[in-house]
Order: sequence, then C-alpha cells, then structure tokens
Amino acid sequence: MNSSAMFIQGNILFMAVSIFIGVIAVIVIGTFLYRAIRGGMQWSANEKASQLTQRATLVTKRTKVASHNYESTGSGAHGHSNYTSYYVTFEFDDRSRMEFKIKENDYGIFAESDAGYVTYQGTRFLGFERI
Repeated sequence: MNSSAMFIQGNILFMAVSIFIGVIAVIVIGTFLYRAIRGGMQWSANEKASQLTQRATLVTKRTKVASHNYESTGSGAHGHSNYTSYYVTFEFDDRSRMEFKIKENDYGIFAESDAGYVTYQGTRFLGFERI
C-alpha cells in the first residue's frame, strides 16, 4: 500500500472518530438540556397550580434505587453510590389516584391504608394529616 492510500485511510478514520465523538457529545448535551427544560417546566407548572387539600387514603408506598459506579481519574480510586427516591400513592374519594415523590423522613412515618387529608400543589407533595 502506498503512502497516499495510507494517508487517505488515516483521514477517513480520523473523520469517522471525530463524527462519532461529535454525535455522542450532541446526545449527552441534548439529554442534559431536555431534562433541565422539562424540570423547569414542571417546577413552573407547580408554582402556578393552586394548593389543594383533599381527603385521601394512602394506597401504596414504593422506593426507586439508582446506582452509580465511579472511578476517580489519576488516583485509580473507584466506588459505588446509591440514591433512593421515595414515593407514595394516594386515592381520593372520587377514586382518582396521584403519586407523589416524598422525603425519606415522611416515608418512614406513613403506612398503607392511612386515611387523612393530603395537601399538594400540582405534582408537589406538601403534607399529609391523618384523621
């Protein structure tokens, strides 16, 4: 193979790797922007929503665990971390249901079949008072 053919192959490979890295960067940045905009829109909608208090029964509790493996550059250190999200679902007198993300402290004091008044604003849980 002559040097000009190798040069052309090298340029093609360099372009392919550059395009691949560019596409990955666009996907990562696009995903970050999408999540940031979606979160901002949800926050704005919650701010505009009326604060409501309704009679409800806690019908279910659940958790969601997210895991993250990491490796520190340079030192060779690596590790693992978990993040747990806590959710409760309330059923209202009209049989409609809403699920709310709540704090860990609240999760521990609630039990399924608790009845009371749930206060919320949009999708934001504000509190629950047992009756």
